[in-house]
Amino acid sequence: MATHLVKMALESQFINRNLKNLNQIKNFIFIGITTNFFGIILYFLLTSKNLPRMISLIFCYLFVMFMNYFLNRRITFKAQYNKSPSFYKFSLGYLNIFIFNIIFQSLLVDFLNLDHRYIQLIFLIISASISFIFQKKIVFRQ
Repeated sequence: MATHLVKMALESQFINRNLKNLNQIKNFIFIGITTNFFGIILYFLLTSKNLPRMISLIFCYLFVMFMNYFLNRRITFKAQYNKSPSFYKFSLGYLNIFIFNIIFQSLLVDFLNLDHRYIQLIFLIISASISFIFQKKIVFRQ
């Protein structure tokens, strides 16, 4: 009987942990889609006004970075602290993703002459996966 209760408690903890992870993923995706939607619209708008592609990219990255940090900190990972180290870690992760994006854009757009809008959309999918793991395991460690 006691073994059965222990087993049920462990299963309950496993289920609760997985539900928490699923909720975090759902919130992360929703926030990511929303902020990146506005970031992409802003990117398309800025580049359509003949602002250079890289300047538009920098501006949009900053916009999306700040929005993602504050929304994911509060909603996805429910971090209650207001410590600067988490923002520095988050910014460092975004900087790495941004550098990779510049390299990705340079290779595929400048050298292979592919459309920068499609390349940016593809890169968003790749960077979102990397970003979730980085935020969960390093920035808002849980």
